[in-house]
Amino acid sequence: MSLCFIVSTGTSIFRNVVYQALRGNVRNAKLNIIDFFIKKYQERNKDERLNAIFLAYFIEQNQQEFTNKKNQLIKEIFNYLLSNKDLPRKMSAEINSLHAYKKEILEQPCFPDGTCFDLFYTDSFIGYVCAAVLKKFLEHDERNVTVTLTLIEDLTIDAKSMANKGLYNYTKCLFHKINSYTEKQNFDRADIKIIGTGGFKAQLPYTSLVSIIYSGVEGYYYHQLFENMISLPKIPILFIDTQAIVKNEQLINQATNQLINPNELKSQWNNEVNETYIDFLFDQEIVNDERFYKLSTAGKIIHMILSN
Repeated sequence: MSLCFIVSTGTSIFRNVVYQALRGNVRNAKLNIIDFFIKKYQERNKDERLNAIFLAYFIEQNQQEFTNKKNQLIKEIFNYLLSNKDLPRKMSAEINSLHAYKKEILEQPCFPDGTCFDLFYTDSFIGYVCAAVLKKFLEHDERNVTVTLTLIEDLTIDAKSMANKGLYNYTKCLFHKINSYTEKQNFDRADIKIIGTGGFKAQLPYTSLVSIIYSGVEGYYYHQLFENMISLPKIPILFIDTQAIVKNEQLINQATNQLINPNELKSQWNNEVNETYIDFLFDQEIVNDERFYKLSTAGKIIHMILSN
């Protein structure tokens, strides 16, 4: 039985390797590119403290300057992971999660032949680096598996970009990938697993939402301090009042493209549907001190799924 893992991939590999470098715990490893970035940061930020998060942000702000260092950084971190058999799980939340799945769920040392991994990575320099390192590691550590990288556009450290576009793009991509794996590659829904450990914490509720809506698709979260993986709850679609969408479809379609005046929204809202759904389907936005409504990320997702 082949499995398909959609893995939300963050930057834990980079952050943990930098943490070790700053503490002087990598004496036997060659981390020349990491050292290069640390020195560049210190040259330009002499009075500011340095940690892995600040360094990642610094690289992101100057990524055009560092483009030629990207592949070298990937290779360097990958080689560092291979320098000690215990390092991969210590450095990577994603590797640790997949190891926990093998141990607890599969009870096997390796994933089945034909297993595929789809690594969803954030729209950033370090996001790509970490996903590429994870890809190289999985291809090295597992046999007869395929690994794909999927960029989630606008899923960035910019809060407005993430809220307005990134989280929706993440969920939309989950939706399309699940459909592709089931319809074009003949995976059963029960064979598709979403590992939501990595990435931004704000992604996790939307990972749960997809797991809830897609009966059969299992979602998991794992933290290094937990003894076991957490299985995200499975609630069938019938628990969501689809009539709230159907009976207000024209209004919802309008809200996907423009802001709506509160009075207009209330006047067009179908009076057969409880108004509490307004807070679920719509977010408020202030423009020139006036309040408007726009379709919420959750509203966009539910509408997208029910429209297909």
